[in-house]
Amino acid sequence: MIKVSLFSRILAHLPREKFDTLVKQHQSDKYSKGIKSWTHLVSMLFCQIAGAGSVRDISHGLRSITGNMHHPGISGVPCKSSLSNINQHRGYEVFKDYYYVLPDHLISRHSFARNSLKRLKRKIYLIKPNE
Repeated sequence: MIKVSLFSRILAHLPREKFDTLVKQHQSDKYSKGIKSWTHLVSMLFCQIAGAGSVRDISHGLRSITGNMHHPGISGVPCKSSLSNINQHRGYEVFKDYYYVLPDHLISRHSFARNSLKRLKRKIYLIKPNE
């Protein structure tokens, strides 16, 4: 029996191929030696969803689902110093462009919500920001 976490099921809705295209376009993995952009994205999404308050919480939280790490598509859990380093040095442009690609992708996949989503006239928040 395979146990797939809720977090992995959320990540399954994200178009990995579109993200990989943006990574190549922005060359965000060009000088990265350990942590790829996808792992960075997964870590930051986990931070938001889990309400983690520090890089230590992110690292320990991702380690708690270590048995199912192949489901989100990451090979290993980044340590806290590596997370801190990539947060400081990696550009945000690839993530910003991916944010703008997501609504079109999600609208095209879920036809039942297409009309109501197109009528929205305010910002769409995919993840609730911490207050």
